[in-house]
Amino acid sequence: MASTRAYVATENTPLACGAAIRFCSVRVKDADCYPAAENAPCGETLTVLDGRGRPYRSLDYDRAGTDVGGSGVARATTTWLNPLGWLTKVSDPRGSVWTYAYDSFGNRTQSKDPDLGAWTMAYDASRNLLEQTDAKSQAITFQYDLLDRRTKKVAGGVTFTSGYDTARLKATAGGATTLTIGPIEARNFKVPGGETLILYPAPWFRVTGGTTSVLRRDQVASIQAITGGGGGVVKETTYQPFGEARDATGVENPISPSESHGYIGERYDAGPELQFLNARYYD
Repeated sequence: MASTRAYVATENTPLACGAAIRFCSVRVKDADCYPAAENAPCGETLTVLDGRGRPYRSLDYDRAGTDVGGSGVARATTTWLNPLGWLTKVSDPRGSVWTYAYDSFGNRTQSKDPDLGAWTMAYDASRNLLEQTDAKSQAITFQYDLLDRRTKKVAGGVTFTSGYDTARLKATAGGATTLTIGPIEARNFKVPGGETLILYPAPWFRVTGGTTSVLRRDQVASIQAITGGGGGVVKETTYQPFGEARDATGVENPISPSESHGYIGERYDAGPELQFLNARYYD
């Protein structure tokens, strides 16, 4: 899949002195172009990498291969990283700016978003996220066991509890329980007439209600498209260089039951708006 949707080249990047340097770049075809021939007219996202291979600029192109909006640099999304490779600033084509701060261990302690305002995060000695507070001073708190596994989350007055037993994970929120046993996920567990089973025989497809859906993954395992039993696309998603999802369908998660796997194949936790990477949260 990656070979038909992405390819690597180099791009001239202007320097302040008027000269230019060639950096590696990656072009990825939009999710609605799959499957497509390598040379098919298609919308693309160009990501330019710095000398260390880190993404620092992205640019959207339409199906005609021209810059969307025809404004050149004004359409670019630019990212800034500190010497340790931590993302510190992002500016988008509209001129909106996001900034981030970290502690000495690389944990993000503050983020300033033009839409959401300033958020703060606090961690324990094991670098587990303990509390996240939004611009309205609304806090989400977390608790962990001795193995650093999340056991409790409190958000908006609703408590989510998780219990572990080898390969089993049981999470409860607002009276609804989700039980995960290896590749099997049971939502609304033990609710008469309301229980939903989702089976993941492999990372690239799921089965629920007798219907098989294929999870179309890119070169970093992010799910960019989901096709139904008949082969039709039911959900398309593209991602910014650091994982921010952009729903190409224009409908928020139109499939039922919803699919929580996304960027790099991991789950998105909608409560704190963070990517849950099992032992760590990622913003």
